[in-house]
Amino acid sequence: MIIIRAQTLKIIRAELAGLKPSPQARHIDVDGHDVIEVTLTDEQIQLVMEKAAEVMHDPNLPNKLRGSPDRWFVGFLGQVAFFIYAFDDFKRGYDKLQSEYKPDTNDCVFRGWNIDVKNRSKPWHDTLMVPEWQVPRHHDFYVGCRLMSENPYIIQIWGYASRDELENVEPSDEWGHGPTRGILFKNIHPIIELKDLESKNT
Repeated sequence: MIIIRAQTLKIIRAELAGLKPSPQARHIDVDGHDVIEVTLTDEQIQLVMEKAAEVMHDPNLPNKLRGSPDRWFVGFLGQVAFFIYAFDDFKRGYDKLQSEYKPDTNDCVFRGWNIDVKNRSKPWHDTLMVPEWQVPRHHDFYVGCRLMSENPYIIQIWGYASRDELENVEPSDEWGHGPTRGILFKNIHPIIELKDLESKNT
């Protein structure tokens, strides 16, 4: 068991896109599951807060998405954290954040695969959740994250599930947000496996 874990740790040091890993991201072991923790700077947090507030002033934003700036802020944190880990590039992730409502916008495209990042708001949240109305979209993979702390702001990236896998899960309203499909974080693929994906167009 120790030998396997040591070999795994050597592999996971490789950055998703083959670039130098970000000093803001580190691998940790949570009950045998490889998890990425991304720590954001105060300056990054301020920029994301301002962007979330901008979205709330968009008159085209549907009522079901309106909520509060906090809702968008948490989601945007997951998105920029993924870019920091995958590409060591906060600015690239920040530039991808929506300044106006655009349905079906990808959070990230990785080797041609469309990725939607889902970030939960509490450290005890343990499930990747996708509302039923979002599953039929064109996203290929859904990445599951959670906000672990606010001082400093730390995002844990747990892994991903494919759209096909989500479509095989029965929707439920047990979370009180309407029909939603969920997979426990411990049952989704480790995020490092994305680096083994071939280009979608090959």
